[in-house]
Amino acid sequence: MVDQDPTTYTADSLLLMKRRHESRVAAFLSSVAVELTDKQATDLSRQVEDESVDFAVVVALRKELAALKHYFPELVPISSTSDSTRTYLRGTIPTRRGGSYRVVATLLHSMGNLDAAHATSDLIHKWKPRFVLVNGIAGGISRKDQGFGDIVASNSIFYYELSKVRPNHQEHRARQFQADPILVDGILNLTDSTWRAHLPSRPDGKSASAIEPRIHVGPIASGEKVIASSEAAQELRSLQRDLIAIEMESAG
Repeated sequence: MVDQDPTTYTADSLLLMKRRHESRVAAFLSSVAVELTDKQATDLSRQVEDESVDFAVVVALRKELAALKHYFPELVPISSTSDSTRTYLRGTIPTRRGGSYRVVATLLHSMGNLDAAHATSDLIHKWKPRFVLVNGIAGGISRKDQGFGDIVASNSIFYYELSKVRPNHQEHRARQFQADPILVDGILNLTDSTWRAHLPSRPDGKSASAIEPRIHVGPIASGEKVIASSEAAQELRSLQRDLIAIEMESAG
């Protein structure tokens, strides 16, 4: 609108709009400031700002993005800007309790933690999300306890790549990144099972039920390798006993 009607939207008129908006926000914040914690004030200012979201979602593969779009058709591509090298999908997703979440998602340019780190930095800079999620396919650790189609959710990310190579052995210097406790608490106390009815058939041909797919919560390993060896997977588990899965982006 501004670009198409510069006569109406002059620099002076835009500055006046900005000042009026800031005054409204400042007046409202000052009226409740004594009752707000720093975090509440930050969340409130985020809600006032248009380019902010509740959840930013990172996916590495096109099939992962397709699944996200299938379950959340509200996510639609937005026009790219000259200051961004990424395509974003954005939408407002309603909740069953009458609320809504503002969500933005992006597809990585390539797999791996490095591009995931770059994408997350861009997401935080542009959208200021409350939470960042990495969503997609992970490799399970236990054939006995896990099945195809089961869900793994991290309470921490185990970045296993860092090490020091000595003449006779490798000294591992893995790092651990804790997941947000609010999200971990949410999934540990998830009682609503209606989401299962929306799932497709499992890869093994079974249908979703009250117990399948199962949900596993624990540390997830993240590195730069596609692990297709059970021996390599068990070696990682020897470094982190409670490991539940392996993937390639969450550490970034």
